Parts: sequence; C-alpha cells; structure tokens
Amino acid sequence: MLIDVIHVARSKTTLADIRASDPVRMSYFQICDAPPGIPTSREDLLFTARQERLLPGEGGVDVAGDR
Repeated sequence: MLIDVIHVARSKTTLADIRASDPVRMSYFQICDAPPGIPTSREDLLFTARQERLLPGEGGVDVAGDR
C-alpha cells in the first residue's frame, strides 16, 4: 500500500483510517506538502500532484494532522 499525503489530503481519508490499516501492508509513504485547497479540475489535480509538491511545512496540507 502506498500512502501519499497529497492524495490523503484531497480525499476523505483521515489519520484514523490510516491508523486502522494493517502496518504490514504499508510499504511506501510519499511525504510532501502542497498548496492549500483542492483543485477543481482534473488538469489542476494532475498539475499539483506532478509539479507542486513541496517540502513538509511549506504548503497548506495538514501534514502533522494537528489542524
């Protein structure tokens, strides 16, 4: 299972959902940040996922899960 912060932030997935998953299945984490908000078009979603990944703390995603 791949867990990607951008995709988690853009979906209804919660940290509780991730915690409930079997850790053995989690083989890869994509830790990054992105600009705030959820793009509304497919093109913008793809652009963000491919071109706007930022270092954790530099964008608007609640990477730490405390907001």
